[in-house]
Amino acid sequence: MDHIQKNKWEMSYGRQENWILAPKEQVIKFLSRFIRKKINANQFEDIIDLSDNINALDLGCGIGRQSLLLKEFGLNPTGIDISKQAIKMAKILAKNASCPELANNFLVGSESTDLPFTNNYFKVSISECALDSMRFDLAKSYVKELDRVTDGYFYCSLISGDRLDDGKPFDGELIVQDSFEQGTIQSYFTESKITSLFADTRFDIIWSSLVREDFLHSHQFNDRYYIVAKN
Repeated sequence: MDHIQKNKWEMSYGRQENWILAPKEQVIKFLSRFIRKKINANQFEDIIDLSDNINALDLGCGIGRQSLLLKEFGLNPTGIDISKQAIKMAKILAKNASCPELANNFLVGSESTDLPFTNNYFKVSISECALDSMRFDLAKSYVKELDRVTDGYFYCSLISGDRLDDGKPFDGELIVQDSFEQGTIQSYFTESKITSLFADTRFDIIWSSLVREDFLHSHQFNDRYYIVAKN
């Protein structure tokens, strides 16, 4: 299982890294633009047909903050992650959020990139900050599996390498040396690499955004692509 760095992620979550409880703003925007718009605390305006029970997949769910958001938006989420530590915390968070039934929908991923779901099982799939935390060949395998199990929309975020190497594009992979997520893989993306990621799938990219974040006084930045695809 080393090829998906399970041990490194177990150590990272064991140090309580990425234990962020709030959902990602970009995931909220995706749901609001393409799935259903939140009008007020208890009212939504559907964009797609949600008359049936809509299954949603959260690939690389971590401690489940995006899965809880999917539940809040009226979807039936399943979260999957390779880290047992993350899944254990996700189950606890679900119970504390008065969603005990959701705790049963968090699964520990297997050694294989094959997903344990039937074809077109999900109407919506997301992968927030996960596909860029593995080798590119594995990410491609996961996207092909997401294409198989998804009949509808797929959202993901990918870290940009457009200005990583002294302002020049970089689309390779690095081993994280910092204490945060130490030893894990960081895969950087450019537009051409994103095109390759979705090649040989039914997915068409229907919306994308490159958000540049500069941290004042530190000369550091965090640029990310946000992608919405549909098959």
